[in-house]
Amino acid sequence: MPGCRGLAPREDEDLVNDQHSGRVAVVTGAGSGIGAATAYRFAADGYRVALVGRTEATLRRTAHEGPEGADMRPWVADVSDPAAISAVMNAVAERFGRLDVLVNNAGVAIPGTVEQIDPEDYRTMMGTNIDGAFFASRAALPHLRAVRGCIVNVGSVGGLRGDWGQAAYDMTKGALVNLTNAMALDHGREIRVNAVHPQRRPPGCDTQQPVPARRTRRGHLAASALRGSRTHGPARGAGRGRRRRGLSHRS
Repeated sequence: MPGCRGLAPREDEDLVNDQHSGRVAVVTGAGSGIGAATAYRFAADGYRVALVGRTEATLRRTAHEGPEGADMRPWVADVSDPAAISAVMNAVAERFGRLDVLVNNAGVAIPGTVEQIDPEDYRTMMGTNIDGAFFASRAALPHLRAVRGCIVNVGSVGGLRGDWGQAAYDMTKGALVNLTNAMALDHGREIRVNAVHPQRRPPGCDTQQPVPARRTRRGHLAASALRGSRTHGPARGAGRGRRRRGLSHRS
């Protein structure tokens, strides 16, 4: 139609950046892999990004290798430590004046059947994969509620269907599915809560090299959960009795 046209790719990208300018995202497990890719995507979209993890060196590398001009800052903490992760969430909100998005990405995958898994490894996965998401979400909720923000939990297809030799890991990711549903039901009037479920990557495939933000598939999944696409979990308003049947994604 005369006088009507779609946005060109560059104009569309600029519009996204303008819309998200000033917003703040916290990404746990941001030192490498999916966490780093997700952080790059948010930064490319104009978010200020808090990179949370246990190793300062990897977080600084993520910040250094991010998109040009990005505001990405390391925050060292163990997500399984309630006091430590609460301090991080409060410090981020105080530093930037708000908190819009929490991506619960931190996770540990140690193979083994029920008979084979070492009890210490079992506790490590429970502490990071479940306790970490629970405590980080609880600490972030007051800040997210103030801006009607969003929680994105990074699950796994193993939490939906199970895998051979991954009994404890799959159990933790299955629990994360129900935690997502429960939080969406409990807090759906105030914030949005969703999950994405990528395929677990084989050992050695979790590259430490940054992926260009506009070509990052896994990072795009977490960012897209803000718009409810390719995600799992009740939509906003679930607390009023409405649930949307979500989609799991294999990558």
